[in-house]
Amino acid sequence: PDILSLLRMRKEISRDIHKMHAFVRFKKTGDDMKSEREQFMAWFEPDHRIMPLTARFFQKRFTNMDWSIFTPTGSASWDGKTLTLGPGVDKVEVPKEELDELWRGYYKSIFNPARLKVKAMQAEMPKKYWHNLPESNLIESLISESRHRVQQMHKETLRSATSGGKNPYLKHLRNLTSHDENIVLNPDEHIRQPLSRLRELATCCQACPLHENATGTVLGEGPADAKIMIVGEQPGDQEDLLGRPFVGPAGKLLDHFLTKIGIEIKECYLTNAVKHFKFIPRGKQRLHQSPNLDEISRCKPWLIGEIQEIKPRIIILLGSTAARSLIGTHFKITQQRGIITGTGLAAKVVATVHPSYLLRIKDSQRQQHEKTLFLKDLQLAK
Repeated sequence: PDILSLLRMRKEISRDIHKMHAFVRFKKTGDDMKSEREQFMAWFEPDHRIMPLTARFFQKRFTNMDWSIFTPTGSASWDGKTLTLGPGVDKVEVPKEELDELWRGYYKSIFNPARLKVKAMQAEMPKKYWHNLPESNLIESLISESRHRVQQMHKETLRSATSGGKNPYLKHLRNLTSHDENIVLNPDEHIRQPLSRLRELATCCQACPLHENATGTVLGEGPADAKIMIVGEQPGDQEDLLGRPFVGPAGKLLDHFLTKIGIEIKECYLTNAVKHFKFIPRGKQRLHQSPNLDEISRCKPWLIGEIQEIKPRIIILLGSTAARSLIGTHFKITQQRGIITGTGLAAKVVATVHPSYLLRIKDSQRQQHEKTLFLKDLQLAK
């Protein structure tokens, strides 16, 4: 029990130090005419006596200015030469300054309501710190207005996308609820929508509930003239956080096998059938959940748009979700893997398992067998 208690205390203090590093806000109090150095002060209320543990951080980071930090349990001052620790004080009135208004304007401009996660925000920036932040009087209103602002962003994006004449891609946007499994692309009906515009439109997609918990929309990535398009299932945990496809363990394994057959992954266009990460939380982990048919269908227009714009010669479908999206809901990867004909999607379409499937196999012999089959499938794309 004592060891657990110490470990818990250590974690709490480390978190307190992290919060102090993040939320101390200096205010200018004047200038030293002799040294020509600016003078600043700050007030902070940590949960523990951490001033001696954090002072060096501020000394190294703000070496070129004179500053003092006051807390109820300790204080620290730096004059360019000496770091001095002192006793705590009850309360210090920090002066307001003109830069506060500039900071509030900057904070408001970078606040993205489409990516707002209130619980996560309050976990990282608890309300008890707000009153010391210049932007504190904006936070409540920005949160309350976020839903309306997202709706306005969505409308403005669609209005912008459809201005200047008829936009064929709008047909797909209006049919996000369509469950048509047999969209066959006609090369003569190319949708002239740049990838940059697809990305802009997809950012505001709310066609299914997956957008509510995901960090953001993850559209494809790669050369606009790529000969090979690789379609996976959905972004994973790392892909969701970084906003890029195939950057996690499965992506690294895919890169390994592509290199074996002489294909550079950077020359391929990488994307997913579903553009938001579907998961269930388990403590600090986010456990992957397979998209259902409705979610696959609602994301299909984005994938169709990417195919229309890239016009790949070869499409590699990784896993059942990708295959169900573009071939049909009854497609079975284990039974029908290999070259798929008659799709109208590209000159050659190859379906195989997803690399994450290989990573989940625990039996070494079976895993090696499946890796051999996976490699043979990829070779069909050459």
